[in-house]
Amino acid sequence: MNELYKEMIERYLEGDLTAEERIAFEQQLQQDPALAAEVELYKKIHAEMQQHTLHEKKQQELNTTITSLNKEFFKQPAPVRSIKRWWYAAAGVAAAVLLLLVWNLFSGTETFDNKKLFAYYAKNPEELPGGERGGAADSLRLKAAALYNSQDYSNALPLLRTAAAANPEDTQLQMALAISLMHADLYAEAIRIFERIQTGSSVYMGEATWYKALTLLKQNNLSECYEVLEQIPETNSHYKQAAELMKKITKNDQP
Repeated sequence: MNELYKEMIERYLEGDLTAEERIAFEQQLQQDPALAAEVELYKKIHAEMQQHTLHEKKQQELNTTITSLNKEFFKQPAPVRSIKRWWYAAAGVAAAVLLLLVWNLFSGTETFDNKKLFAYYAKNPEELPGGERGGAADSLRLKAAALYNSQDYSNALPLLRTAAAANPEDTQLQMALAISLMHADLYAEAIRIFERIQTGSSVYMGEATWYKALTLLKQNNLSECYEVLEQIPETNSHYKQAAELMKKITKNDQP
């Protein structure tokens, strides 16, 4: 799925489409089962993120309540309080603390999940063209492209290695190989290819930077991931996603 469709889905779920755009998009959903399935997946992830945000807001409100109760309880010297009043205040603080513990135990929402974020941001890379039918090399690329485009990275990987070795100047092929290596957890090899593309002059320089950051995210190497994300310019199609991910990493680093 290309970037235009990704952007349309995000705008649709955020309610940013115009009335005409929304009607046209919903008509397309009725005609395209694959697109409809993709929208449902986005909805689930979107709902999880909203739940996460709500959890953080409620927890912050609870922390504020506890702080307020603590201030109320400790602001006067103990001797001037009656035992009864002391007991009520202490019980209030204890109840608030218990409520916070129960909320954290049963909310089921983690503050940061690098695997889930990786799955969200790394899905649906740009498709690899199969090329023209012809000799054995063309047949190999066609098979590799079909497997890669269906996101069968483990089976695509050996074919992509062979095809990329025979076509070292084919940047699209090299990108597909590096992304497959990333999904296969062969991080060092994937990063070497991404960095080689980054230092080149092809249109895939920004794409390589983004996927290098995702490789580091998958490894939970958040400090280096953040540094790479900072290199993505506003003109890059992944700039918005990069800024969003940087914000999540920053929030995760806060105590």
